[in-house]
Amino acid sequence: MAEKKVSIVLADDHPFILFALKQLVAAEADLELVGEAATGLEALSLIRSVTPDVAVIDVGMPGMTGVDVCRKLKGGDALDRTPVFLLTAHGQESDEQAGHAAGADRFFTKPFSPKEILREVRNALGDA
Repeated sequence: MAEKKVSIVLADDHPFILFALKQLVAAEADLELVGEAATGLEALSLIRSVTPDVAVIDVGMPGMTGVDVCRKLKGGDALDRTPVFLLTAHGQESDEQAGHAAGADRFFTKPFSPKEILREVRNALGDA
C-alpha cells in the first residue's frame, strides 16, 4: 500500500514565488500540491475546502494578509491544528511577532531556503 502524500496549499501573489514553491513541491515524491491561491481570501477559502496537511502563505497578499488568514484558521476554525507557514519579504521582528501572535507555526523571510521549508514541513508533521 502506498504511503499517504502530504497535501500542501500554496498562497502567494507573486507568480515567480508561487512557481518556485510549486516546483519545490513537485520535486518531492511525498508531497502533493492540492491548491494554490494569489489572494488572502482565495487562500482562506481554498484551505477550508481542501483541508491540507500544511499551508504555506505569503504575508503580503491583496485583500487579506497572510497573517489575517492564519489568525482566522487558528482562531477556533476546524483547521486550527493545520501547520501554517508564513512567508514575507519583510524581515522585521515586528512582522515575525505578528505572525506568531496569529498562530503561525513557522515564519520564513524571502529569499527563503527551499531545503529549510521542506525540513520544517516534515518536522511539523513529525516526519523528520
